Amino acid sequence: MTVEQALYDFLNEAITTAAPATPLHQVELHDTFYRKLTKEVGVRIGDCEAEMAPLPGGEEIEEFNARIVIVCYARIAGTDKSNRAAARDRVTAMARQIALLLYLDPRMNQTVNDSRILAVRRGYDSITDADHYAVANLDVIINETGQQIGG
Repeated sequence: MTVEQALYDFLNEAITTAAPATPLHQVELHDTFYRKLTKEVGVRIGDCEAEMAPLPGGEEIEEFNARIVIVCYARIAGTDKSNRAAARDRVTAMARQIALLLYLDPRMNQTVNDSRILAVRRGYDSITDADHYAVANLDVIINETGQQIGG
């Protein structure tokens, strides 16, 4: 399983079981940046850059130091862009919830050796031609060398 798939499965479980009035309740989850937006709020898993090395015995290859960006987005409501703060607060809450999930289960249901958030960047973007969004980008590292929690 790729680290992207492990992350997708982990977040999908969290989103589908999210309680009402929590940051991840009813958000859309994309396995790639290339999916079309169909909801006003969501989470997208970006491309991955990783190192590959053989495991002991040399018969299997593992991905290490895999860096992935998770993008939380929320459409800025209305034509008056002064509603930016509400959208920014929504993506901040989503990003914090995802960071907490990874902090509490860095092995993502035993599918990776470890994971952690490196940084978060917030701002605004025109993800589509017509709409403006608040975004929070979480930089994640999975299977970091020197940080082996599990394997």
